[in-house]
Amino acid sequence: MSAPQPIEMQGALRLEGVFLESIFSAYAISQGLQVVPRPSTEGQQHDVLIERYDGFIHCECTGLAEITAKKIDRFYNDTMMLHTKLHKYGKGLVEAWFVAATHDNAWTSEASEEFQKVKNLLKERLKIETRLITSNELLLGLLKAGVLGVRLVRDRIYWASPEDVAIRYSPDKKEFVYDRCDKHVLDKFAETHFSLLPSYYWDSYYRAIFEEAVKDKMELPLSVFTYYDSEGLRWGSIDDLINCYETHLKTFTRTYVLEKGKDFILKLSESLRKNKYYSLYIFTLGDKSSGTTYISSTLLSELKGRAYILIDELKTAGKIPKEESVNICIVSPTQYWSPQAWGMVPEVPEILKEEIRAYRVSGNELLRDLLNSGVLGFRFRSKNEVTLVGPGIEAIRIERGDLQFRDEPWYKW
Repeated sequence: MSAPQPIEMQGALRLEGVFLESIFSAYAISQGLQVVPRPSTEGQQHDVLIERYDGFIHCECTGLAEITAKKIDRFYNDTMMLHTKLHKYGKGLVEAWFVAATHDNAWTSEASEEFQKVKNLLKERLKIETRLITSNELLLGLLKAGVLGVRLVRDRIYWASPEDVAIRYSPDKKEFVYDRCDKHVLDKFAETHFSLLPSYYWDSYYRAIFEEAVKDKMELPLSVFTYYDSEGLRWGSIDDLINCYETHLKTFTRTYVLEKGKDFILKLSESLRKNKYYSLYIFTLGDKSSGTTYISSTLLSELKGRAYILIDELKTAGKIPKEESVNICIVSPTQYWSPQAWGMVPEVPEILKEEIRAYRVSGNELLRDLLNSGVLGFRFRSKNEVTLVGPGIEAIRIERGDLQFRDEPWYKW
């Protein structure tokens, strides 16, 4: 019997353009740095400019799929020109940061060599220190500061800005929460030219360009409620979802998976007093007959009917004592439910009310739970593609309230 394959979500997220500049400026603010609130100086454009008491830091931000020597050459020229322009303000550059939201394999060998040359030249000629911030080091910093978040639009996961209500790591609470960025950071971020750009500028300026570029790949229309900088992330199969949720349940103390099927998990939880509680989780990716993933009242009725039959079968087989009540949980990654289906979840036939209770875990709530248990983690897959992965792959995961690189979740028992 072959070992199970590691789970990785389909699609990709990318950090590039105005959005990357916006996120990195918020990150700089979160680190106590002062971001200069202008996009250019004396006609010389710059991505993110940081002011220190002794000079400025030039931050060149890129999310290109390939970093070439030409890109490094432009960085060298822009840094020297900006250094000259800034001297009119009484002080020049003291550091230059090349911020590359890419995997290491995005760099050509010529680009790596050119970067080292540029680093040496800036040090020798202008006394400027050069720093490279890239790959998972960059991603970890942005996530850990709470400035970069994710959220669902229907069944797709997209990036979220500091100003969005989204799933993001909270440095204070030491967990993923559904909220905006820290207020202290937001107040200072609002004073910069980056504030509100992702929500409005990105959608109006890049919308037509992006729609044309990905018209054959996108299944959903663009929306002002997210940034479609890529096709987004989604679950590859219901098996992936079930396997990840099984691992999630096992991270809790006194919790046991008694049975797992093609669309369900039976869980037993014990209290300190040895009281037993049974839960049946029914999984669905949603109905795609309308062209998008959707939980309709018809689908929900089918799922609940399936749950009632399973409970009878499991009790007959002795998996659940006949006198025990059971919690039914409908688990789905989509945020898109019909109003009727949403209200139907807790409804149970009168004859079953004494033995069954029903609720749901879906959308953003499900994603937040899997991130908080460390089952899902962030990583650069290749080039400029970021993905979410399950256990078995090294990624940025939460452990004891801290984000770090791990290949497995932290088990609480």
